Amino acid sequence: RPFGIIILPLLLVYLFMIALKFKKKKIIYFLTTLFILILIFTYFIIDYLVILLGVPELLLSGDIIWNYNSMKPPYDLSLLSLKNMGALEVVSYIFNYPMYFLNNFLTKLFWFLFRFRPFYSDLHNLFLIVSSIFLYGFSIMSLFNKSRKPEAIYFMLFFIIMMTFTVLLTVVDWDARFSLPLLPFIFLFTSSGIVTTIN
Repeated sequence: RPFGIIILPLLLVYLFMIALKFKKKKIIYFLTTLFILILIFTYFIIDYLVILLGVPELLLSGDIIWNYNSMKPPYDLSLLSLKNMGALEVVSYIFNYPMYFLNNFLTKLFWFLFRFRPFYSDLHNLFLIVSSIFLYGFSIMSLFNKSRKPEAIYFMLFFIIMMTFTVLLTVVDWDARFSLPLLPFIFLFTSSGIVTTIN
């Protein structure tokens, strides 16, 4: 998955927040212009990738894990034209079938965040769910850490949210490898939450 494309706009937002913090007006104007240009460029890249990766087919077929598990659509979607469907068309179909996509998204979200897989043993899945609850619980506690830097927090949170959303638009992986780029950030939140709780 081309997760790396998320980094560039996020980096600009981070620099923008730093510029706001130190009230650097010229840098703010420059970064705003650059951000708009990169956002337009990023949209066309995403539109191309949506077609290349077959995102509409994945969404409409109800796949959770590609070629393993899928959720049967409650509608007859076979007549829909999927040829060259880009990003805007995907948004259109999400609004046309909101309950179906919400059900699909929530199932993917659970499997992705907790790294749950139906082909793992029950003990393995239990370990993953319990350890994930530990990580996310202390991550939430980190939000009460008064010594945190807001711009760094926002950068990490946006990265986690955007990567998760990318997975939800496509499919959950077989072996939880899509979770790996998120874990360092989650561990940082967790460690901060542990310190906050102890204090």
